[in-house]
Amino acid sequence: MTENFSIKEILDKYKRNMDRQRELDASLLQEQEKQEWLACLQNRAVENQKMYMENGEILDALEKWLQSPLQEDTARLLYDECNSMYWDGYDDCQVLLPMLYKLIPYYEEAEDIPKLMFLYGAVFYEESEVQSRREGHPYHDESYNYKIISYKKDYFSGMDAKHRRRIWGAYYNLIVSGLGNRAISADESYRCYVEALDFWNSPEVQALDGENEKIIDIVERIKKEWLIVEEVIEESNEEAQSTFCKLAQEMYQEEIAQQESIWQINSEVYAAYLHAQKILNNMSLEEIVDAYLDYYQEKMKLCPDVKDLTEDDLYFLINAPLTIERWLCMGVEEEKSKKVMSLLKQQTQETWYEKLTKFAMPFINGVMAEWCFTLIKYMDTQDEKEECLFQLLVKRQLPTYLHSVMVTHLAEALCKEAKRKCPELFEGLPESIKKDLVGFVRRSALLHDIGKTKITDIVNTQGRRLWDREFHGIKNHPMFGAEMIEKDEDLVKYRDVVLGHHKFYDGSGGYPVEFDNTKSPCRVLIDLITICDCIDAATDHLGRNYKRAKTLDEVLKELVEGKGTRYNPDLVEVIEESSRLKKEMRYIVSEGRMDIMYRAYLESAL
Repeated sequence: MTENFSIKEILDKYKRNMDRQRELDASLLQEQEKQEWLACLQNRAVENQKMYMENGEILDALEKWLQSPLQEDTARLLYDECNSMYWDGYDDCQVLLPMLYKLIPYYEEAEDIPKLMFLYGAVFYEESEVQSRREGHPYHDESYNYKIISYKKDYFSGMDAKHRRRIWGAYYNLIVSGLGNRAISADESYRCYVEALDFWNSPEVQALDGENEKIIDIVERIKKEWLIVEEVIEESNEEAQSTFCKLAQEMYQEEIAQQESIWQINSEVYAAYLHAQKILNNMSLEEIVDAYLDYYQEKMKLCPDVKDLTEDDLYFLINAPLTIERWLCMGVEEEKSKKVMSLLKQQTQETWYEKLTKFAMPFINGVMAEWCFTLIKYMDTQDEKEECLFQLLVKRQLPTYLHSVMVTHLAEALCKEAKRKCPELFEGLPESIKKDLVGFVRRSALLHDIGKTKITDIVNTQGRRLWDREFHGIKNHPMFGAEMIEKDEDLVKYRDVVLGHHKFYDGSGGYPVEFDNTKSPCRVLIDLITICDCIDAATDHLGRNYKRAKTLDEVLKELVEGKGTRYNPDLVEVIEESSRLKKEMRYIVSEGRMDIMYRAYLESAL
């Protein structure tokens, strides 16, 4: 990247690469014949490798450009580019955040309130994305929204309508999003809700914006969507509960007047109305569960096909089952709870897989994970639980699933050969595992990267290098996976493999640092999955683009060099000494890879 490139040229090239990356990713999810799909996969790898190099140069050039002091013209140019990237769907945090950080002190010193309002709002969103990537769950730093709201003191001092809307957007982020992500308490959400409505209803605001449709829309959304407080309303103070009950009943009456039947009213409004009836002692907990379950079943019959799903439909599909289960946990007797969850399990496993697998947003992935482990609490058999994990989580993330299936084939082959040649390696394993050793290895391999389902947006970032805060998220994926399964008595046996598959054999390196793999009763299985994980990653010429794919012989040389420290010496020797195993592995990672990955694609994407 030459120095005479302007910041606009640099970012325009980056945006073109982002567009192409999206096209390549979308091509993998289309229904195609084998050769056509494999051609797409190979082309994607080639183009991604090219973009990876180009984007690395772009990021280096951007970093160098940002080291220079800002002048008025360069600040304005950078601000315009940030604005464009943010609103046009190119808000890659690694690119946008350094630009935003550069601009904020400049415009704080200039006291340019309109620009600061945009910059604070953009940083709020991008920082939230980074936190989600780093820790595997959303967290919002609401200080930026409080900063934006503080500028309402200038509401009547020439602030234009666009920037006045930003104040209402900040209120929405606090009252609704902040509460939904538990960044603020129910009481603080209520305080902001009252403050926002008092400000809106003031004569001065009404005179200025009482007919501004865009601001009215935000205020109406605040009124309606504050009902999300239903999830934690009983933790709030009496005044908040009273306001909630009144609003829920008002919204319910409005919905009933507008719709032909109760099944057509908004699901969020109906849930809030029922919970209000419980708080007011008009209905028991069991009665509101029964009423909402009836509503759920009838409304499911009206739910449209995937292509016609509205935002309200999506909210209903995601939240209605979670609402019912949350109410069950408030004190419904166990037998009834199991009966209700059995019904929900059947319906959601059918409808969620049909309607939600086409949505790949991190938010949807998070909800799928939450519901998956909610269902598992009510499942009786290990087979049921594992099938639920594979269907709702593992198969949903195609790149991770393709890799996990490849590791499974390699691990089965290595396990069978090691068991035949060195059965003593497995003597120290728990008896329950030894009874079905190969089956346990197969399931461990499929589950070893389950933690990546919490950071899918990082896993799918293949068009550029990861930055430190994203790589931290990658290093956390074993811990995320272990946390997912360790609370279930049937799944906890996979915990050590999931947690330790990036550890060195002798414990001297790898991650997580705090996990001592050398003391695990499943140490040899951790080592086995680690070796097969490394073999697939190093030899993958179809799915990975940031490194040149190696041959099995090249990888085996590295395994030999690292045996005793990074790799289990006994397992490495099994591979070294078995021409049959090397032949099988060589086939799996070369010509066999295409067949294996295509079958996995059919199972996952279609």
